[in-house]
Amino acid sequence: QCKSKLPTQSKLICVASALLVLHWMCILALPYWGHEDAKCMDGFPWEHHVIYALYQVLARGTEVYFYSQMNGIGVGLGWAMMKLTFGMLGGLDYYTDANFVAIAHAC
Repeated sequence: QCKSKLPTQSKLICVASALLVLHWMCILALPYWGHEDAKCMDGFPWEHHVIYALYQVLARGTEVYFYSQMNGIGVGLGWAMMKLTFGMLGGLDYYTDANFVAIAHAC
């Protein structure tokens, strides 16, 4: 559990773990909850995607905070931007894969 007496590194690990669990919950739950709204040619309504977009904003903001806590150790601006971009693209890949199953089922 995340208690306030934990050292900073343990708190960061706890937050990162919570984000990982939230990510998988979004990836698995959103297509399941929205499968009745899925259309073969149109996919999901945009409202379903906004929830995942908000998660991505939360996750990337948290990553920026993590990088700021590293005090610049091995993380320049270009390197951090590359990591943020690839992290977002990796998450979107899983998200689109999960949505594909629900959309294909609608067909």
